[in-house]
Parts: sequence; structure tokens; C-alpha cells
Amino acid sequence: MHNPACNYFLACFLAANLASAPVVACTMSISSVEAPEIEIEIEFEDYNDVTNRVTYQIEIESSVVPPTNTAVCQCGISFGSELVQAPESFRVLNAIVGLRRGEGDDFDLDSFSGFEPDDDVAATLAGLNGTNNGSTTFGFSTPVNPFNLPPLQAEDAFVLGFLIEFAPEDFAAVNGNQIQFAAGSNEPGHPINLFQRYQPTLKLPPFRLDECDLNYDLVCDVQDLDVLYSLGDLARGFERTDATEVYDLNGDDRIDRRDVQEWLKKAADFHGLDDAYAPGDVNLDGEFGTSDLIQVFVAGQYESGNDGQTWATGDWNADGYFDSSDTLYAFQVGRFNPSANIQPLPEPNTAPFTLLLVTLCGWTAIRHRK
Repeated sequence: MHNPACNYFLACFLAANLASAPVVACTMSISSVEAPEIEIEIEFEDYNDVTNRVTYQIEIESSVVPPTNTAVCQCGISFGSELVQAPESFRVLNAIVGLRRGEGDDFDLDSFSGFEPDDDVAATLAGLNGTNNGSTTFGFSTPVNPFNLPPLQAEDAFVLGFLIEFAPEDFAAVNGNQIQFAAGSNEPGHPINLFQRYQPTLKLPPFRLDECDLNYDLVCDVQDLDVLYSLGDLARGFERTDATEVYDLNGDDRIDRRDVQEWLKKAADFHGLDDAYAPGDVNLDGEFGTSDLIQVFVAGQYESGNDGQTWATGDWNADGYFDSSDTLYAFQVGRFNPSANIQPLPEPNTAPFTLLLVTLCGWTAIRHRK
């Protein structure tokens, strides 16, 4: 934990060995030889479906030094390396210098408002000794007048932040890639310099574009249902927590089989279907047909007594088992279409074949009773 008096985030650099010179810089690194590695704070911000770009806010701790005379504060990012270069979609949209109050939100310091992209700063950063070879650099600058810093309370910190964006498909090229920060001013003796001992890689929290994407792989499929089933007994249900909030798909503050039903609606909408996926539609192709029954009976879990079953192994009522209650439920509400998705039947005189015949006979009986 860093001393709050050292402040938080990147801005304009003041060299420590020039502390006796007139104060004309804006911010500086808090790092020292003894200091541990300073972490980057990262939050997912948004996804723009028009531009197909995701945005993240990244912040680092720094010191803020008000200039005694009007100065142009400069800051920037070097991203990528010779090994993994920044993807073409990667951009740094803006820079801010702010104040974090305890565990609350950041707010910008008005004196630093107006950072604009600056190609000259980017070029200077690219030419610094120590900037990663093969990296792409982004620079920003803004004029800053003399001002008084607001007092810091315990746990407060000054921060320098950048808003970055990239295409969702470039997540792997951005996550874990090399990143460097720098800051300085246009004043003699205080040029832009690289910050030292800051986290060298960008470790992004995962993002999702749709509520049904529970495993953050940017699609809604059976693997997302596996995640939901793995949370616990959905038949009984349980209260949601902050950690499980994303799984409360129907917003009733509980995680239960109703969230499975809501997932089936949201996933169908994700794939452009008018109706929710039906119980029994194991492969999620929009039809509950013979191929779905073949798939689950070949899996061999019907009436096995083994708990921990999922949608793909026949547990359609989310009680952890694949048994007659699932087939009854599926045939009652699952819109079974025997002519859909016809596939070769299992070999005669095998358990899957027998179970399939019994199930189809049961479906015929249900329809007859109706």
C-alpha cells in the first residue's frame, strides 16, 4: 500500500533530483527503488455496438505538483512490443488527472481539464530511451495554470487515467500486452519521462456484450448454461450476492431455475429467434427433436441417480438429475417435433435405443391424453 501523500496517477513529470529547482511541472511518478510494483487499476466501461468497440478506463497512482507558472502538461502511453504489437483497433481516447476519495469514485481536477491528443508528445515518447521497441505511442497535453491542490484525507490519492478502446475480437492481443506510462511538461529540465516500477502489462477484466454470455466468451451457448448450473441447487435456489449478481437474469435477487428460463429467452434473442429455446433442445438449434433425445440418451445419465447433470445431459428442470421428470417436463412444454433434426438412430438392442423408444412412446401417450 502506498503512502496517500505520494498521490495517485499519471500526469506531468518532475524529476526527483531537480526538487530544488523552480516548481514548473505538473505531476510525477511516485516510484522509487524501494517501492513495490505499482498496480494499474482497470475497469470495463462500455461497448458501442455502432462502432463495435469496447472501452476500458485505466489509472495509475502518481504525484501531482501544481506549476508556479503556466505550463503545458504532457502525458502518454506506450503500448505493445516487438513480440505482440498493438492491434490496429487499439486507441487511447483521452487522459485525465483526478482525485480518488477513499473507496469512492474519482473526479477530475479542473486545473487539468482539456487534455488533447498531441502527436509531438507521442513522437517524443517513442524516442525515449527505454520505450519498448515495436510499441505504439499515444500522447496528450494541456496548459495548466498555477493552482492549489485540494487537501488529501486518509486513503485519498491523485490518479492519472486514460480511456482506451479496441475491437472485441482484439481482446487477446490487448490483454497481457506491454504498457508504459510517461509524463512531463514543456518546461526546461522537466521533459516527458517514463515512469519506473509500474505494472508492465495490461491485465484486463473480462467483458461481455450480452447478459446471456455467462462465461465471457462473447457468445451465448450451452457452456453458459454449464456455468449457471455449476452455481448450486437451482431447483431450491439461493439468494444472490454481489459476486453472483450477473447470474440473476430475471432480477428477483435469487439464483434459481427461473434464471435458466430467462437465459433461454435471452440466448434465443441473441441468436435471432422469436421464441425462447425449449426444454429438451439440447443442441440449441431452435428445435426439440429426435436428435436431442439421441444426444442425451447416448450420454447415459438417464435415471442414473448421478447428480450434477446439466442441460446437455438432460437436466432440463435444473434439479441436478436427468430422470423422468425432465422428459415429462420437456414433452409438456418443449414443443417436441419428431420430424425435426432427424439423425441416425442408435443401434437396436442398445440401452440408448430402448430408452429412446420408451420416451417416444411416452410422448405419444401424453399427446393422446391431451
